[in-house]
Amino acid sequence: MKNSWYTLLVDETTTDQNVKQFDMHARCWSRAEDRVVRKYVASSFLGHARAGDLKTSIMEALSKDCLPLVKTLHLGCDGLNVNKSLKNQLNESIVQLGGKPLIDIGSCNLHVVRNGFHAGISSVDQSWGVEDLMSDLFTFFKKYSSRAEDFTVIQEALNMEKKALKRFVSNRWLSVGPVCERIIENWAGLTKYFLKTEHSAPIKESSMYKRIATSLQEGNIMLARLHFIVSIANLFKPFLTKFQSESVSIHLLFEELAQVLRLLLQRFVKVDALKDKNGAQLLSVPLDSRPAQACEFGAHTLAVLKSLKKDSNPRLALLQKDMIQFLKSSSKYLQQRLPLKNEFLFNVQCLTPSKKGNAETNQMIHVLAASMPHLASDLRFLDSVSTEWRLYQANADISLDWAVTHDDGVVPVDKYWARVSTLRDGLGNPKYANLMVVVKAALCVIHGQADVERGFSLNKHIVDEG
Repeated sequence: MKNSWYTLLVDETTTDQNVKQFDMHARCWSRAEDRVVRKYVASSFLGHARAGDLKTSIMEALSKDCLPLVKTLHLGCDGLNVNKSLKNQLNESIVQLGGKPLIDIGSCNLHVVRNGFHAGISSVDQSWGVEDLMSDLFTFFKKYSSRAEDFTVIQEALNMEKKALKRFVSNRWLSVGPVCERIIENWAGLTKYFLKTEHSAPIKESSMYKRIATSLQEGNIMLARLHFIVSIANLFKPFLTKFQSESVSIHLLFEELAQVLRLLLQRFVKVDALKDKNGAQLLSVPLDSRPAQACEFGAHTLAVLKSLKKDSNPRLALLQKDMIQFLKSSSKYLQQRLPLKNEFLFNVQCLTPSKKGNAETNQMIHVLAASMPHLASDLRFLDSVSTEWRLYQANADISLDWAVTHDDGVVPVDKYWARVSTLRDGLGNPKYANLMVVVKAALCVIHGQADVERGFSLNKHIVDEG
């Protein structure tokens, strides 16, 4: 790893001992394993976490691990201001050492997408109260076993499946959908428990009980809100699930980000405004809504809305307006922050095996190589990369079967390219030597912060043993 290009991943958290833990990991192409690997570098425990403090920790850890700073391709971190300053300071040091500035693909896109969902909820939740309902219900039953037992009796009486309420964690937005789904599944039992069952005065007079009862008294209005949130959460879930994996996915990031925004816009934006829009074009789509009856709020939501309309519920129009506001707020957040104009992310898509035969990848691989002057700024190198790419495209022996496992699964992209790198010409030399320099470096750029955030739990024993 010491002579390989690598991505440095950093993140910080406050430990149970009220100390800031600053974790550092690196991703590189391992020559021994012939694939992309992640390596834990070090943890620092700091009183302050200013950019200068973090930079000092990084320099000391890299020096101790014999990792040259100038071999750093990319810094993976979240979007906090201190990390923006950290990037600037590291860039200054790298350039002073004769290196090239870090590849910039923005902050962690897992956080951006999660926060896009949160922006939607935040725009309406002051009046909806869904966050309070999720938290209150879990706490109400979790802290008192007698209440949980009484609720179980009601579930049995209603022939309901016994399912406990799930915990809502405010910084884990992937949990919102399942939590709301569980409330919906228990809806009949909850309304009976809180609205149709006598309780002792201490329970009925508690502020939590009153908040829950008030929310449930909204009936189908609240039920529609819950179904709507589940529908939108399910739209975000595939992206958040896929990119929490440690697998190499940087080549998929651009299209998957665009897909999240496209699906969100399709729910409410006027059809003509979205027609034929792709990639960076999605960032400028006007957020003018279709009429509420033409918007897509989700099938289950629609069923509840029909019931509200049938009952001539006077709050229906406001509810639909709120749902559109949710979609607009979430879309606006993503339009302002998704890196769909990023040159590196757009062009690294060419490394997807299924794009091997696409003519536009000839230009994409050239621009990708040029966007990484760390590797070589010599024009001959760029020309040789382009030439080897065309040879790769023309090689009929490299088929899509290389990207598929025997049971029709997907072969990791680094494993696919490792196989490509084994091919030799008539003289026994690597066919794609310069192309593979670009491929191996590009695939080390990280798609998100899941690796290092997972490392906090893996390294927690370091703090506990201190």
